[in-house]
Amino acid sequence: MCMRRTFHDISLQSKFEDDGYVIVSFLTSEEAEKLSSFYTNNTSAKNSEGLHSSILSDDIEFKKQTFEKIYSAFELQASKYVIDHDAVLAQFLVKEAFTPEKFDLHLDPALTDETKYAAISIWCALDDITSDNGAMFIQRTGHKHVNFVRASGPPIYFPEQFQGNEEIEIIELKAGQALIANQKVPHGSMPNNSNKPRVAANLRLIPKEADNMFYFKEANGDLSAYKVRADYYKEEYTKEPGGRPKHESLIEHIKRKSITGGIKKMHESLEKR
Repeated sequence: MCMRRTFHDISLQSKFEDDGYVIVSFLTSEEAEKLSSFYTNNTSAKNSEGLHSSILSDDIEFKKQTFEKIYSAFELQASKYVIDHDAVLAQFLVKEAFTPEKFDLHLDPALTDETKYAAISIWCALDDITSDNGAMFIQRTGHKHVNFVRASGPPIYFPEQFQGNEEIEIIELKAGQALIANQKVPHGSMPNNSNKPRVAANLRLIPKEADNMFYFKEANGDLSAYKVRADYYKEEYTKEPGGRPKHESLIEHIKRKSITGGIKKMHESLEKR
C-alpha cells in the first residue's frame, strides 16, 4: 500500500522514505532556550539519574503544561515541513549529567495503524547535542523492516549483534535543529559524559485523517488495540502512563504470535543486509 506524503518538500519526502528520518532547522536559539528554561524551572526530576521522560513524572499539571509548551513552540514550524498532522504526545527526553550508559537500540510504541499511515516523531535539541553528551543514534533504513505493532510500555530492544552495525548513525544537532523520524525507526542514545543534563523536546504526530491508537500489552503477550480520543495522551495517559484505557473503544485483539513472528522476520531481514 502506498502511504500518503508526509512532507511538503519532495527531497525531504524522498530521504524520509529511504532513510526513515531527516534533519531540519526548526527552532530559533531563543525558542530552544525558552523551552529549556521551562523544563529546568518546573521539573520535579532535579535529582533523577540516567535517561527519563517527563511523561513519567508524578506531576500531572507539569505534564499538561509540557504538552502545551512544546506544542505551541513546534506548531508553526511543524506545519511548514509536514502535511496536515495532529500532535498526540509531547515530552521532554532527558539524559542526566554523567550517565555512562548507552540507551540501546530499540523501537517505540505504535501510535496509529502503520499499515495505512506513518506516524512521526520530532526530536528537537534545546542545546548543542554531540556524541559526548547523549546524542541519539539511528539505524538508517531500519523502519523498512518493522512490520508489526508495538505496545505502550517498555520498548522492544534489539539483540547485541544489531547494536553497532554499519547502518547506525550518530545524530549530532545544534540547538534548535530537529530530527524528524518515522515512529518505526530503530534508535538509541549515547552516554552523557558532560556535567549538565541533555534535554530534548519531543512531539509525536499522526496524519489528521488517521485514528489515534493505543496498544495495551496483556499478561499473555497479546495486544489490545484501542481507538482513543485526540487528547488521550494529553489527558488520560498523563494520569496513568501505559495503563489500560478506561473510556476508549477496544477495536481489536492482536495475538502474541503475530508480534513475535514480526520481530523474528525483522531480525532475519536485518541479518541479510
